[in-house]
Amino acid sequence: MLTRIVVEPELPGPKARAIRQLNYDSSTKVLVVTHRRFWESDDGIFGGGTFADLPTGTTYYPSDNAEAKDPRVSRGPGVLLASYSWGQAARRLASLPHRERVASVLQHLSRVHPQLREAGIVRESASWSWDNHPYSGGAFAWFMPGQHSLLHRHIIAPAGRIYFAGEHASLTHTWMQGALESGLRAVREMLAAAQA
Repeated sequence: MLTRIVVEPELPGPKARAIRQLNYDSSTKVLVVTHRRFWESDDGIFGGGTFADLPTGTTYYPSDNAEAKDPRVSRGPGVLLASYSWGQAARRLASLPHRERVASVLQHLSRVHPQLREAGIVRESASWSWDNHPYSGGAFAWFMPGQHSLLHRHIIAPAGRIYFAGEHASLTHTWMQGALESGLRAVREMLAAAQA
């Protein structure tokens, strides 16, 4: 996003170059709410994920019933992260309208879970693509070979009174944990600068 924002005075050369060169990858998520947790009751899956070479990418299951394995909970509704895709697969899904996106995911995922073909099994759905959001340049930073050692120090360096935080400014980029860690680092740096 910083490549779209005019900063005056300009950011220092190494920082501006790092901002221009850092790549962001695509990601699309599709969630469905099902009438019953068939993955638990039929397949014995309590939490975790399914990793397949399907266009759906990865499927994640809720883990709130993983310890109890309560059949009453399994008979009730559940939220399934039906598709978490990155890169080209995410861009393909992102290009579809919501209904077609969900239909595509359900068609492919039904090869793993045929229960998804049952009429009325899906109560509702939601999807999100970071590529389609006007205030993001992608889902997360994706450092190319050699970029971490070349760019990271410039990405996290303050520019005057401007401090930088976010998953891209951490060593655990692509995750919310990295965003939190970098936010704490930036606050520590601000407090140290204020006391100097």
